Amino acid sequence: MRRWCTRQKVDALYRDRRDCTWYVGLALDEEERTFKSSSETRSGKRVYPLIEWGITEADALEYCYAKGFTWGGLYKHFKRVSCYCCPLQRIGELRKLRKYYPEQWTQMLEWDSQIQNNNGFRGYDTVADLEAYFAYEDAQTEFCFAEVEA
Repeated sequence: MRRWCTRQKVDALYRDRRDCTWYVGLALDEEERTFKSSSETRSGKRVYPLIEWGITEADALEYCYAKGFTWGGLYKHFKRVSCYCCPLQRIGELRKLRKYYPEQWTQMLEWDSQIQNNNGFRGYDTVADLEAYFAYEDAQTEFCFAEVEA
């Protein structure tokens, strides 16, 4: 299993956290997610300060940049940056990761090679299969440009 972002993370947060206030970082333009989030409440109160203050995702990112948090430029290429190795990413996001962040892509290849009984990654057998697919795409692009230049 590669996903810890859903049930495992939520369960870890709920363990021994009864009767407390949860401050959830959903922005104004994510307000539709509060219904799902609220339905998961086991105990305690949920507060959405960014929504209450009228702060959008773009506003929050601008504030972070102003405070010096740049995430190495990741937001120039991606909408979300915290889970680069998530198997639920769209193929376009994975293609960008491979192109712009080869160290992370190499790390994914390494991690993926260590998974026993690998169930595949986003419709492919492994990250190595994605690598082969992307390399094939690159070769096709290079071939097309070579033909145009000739």
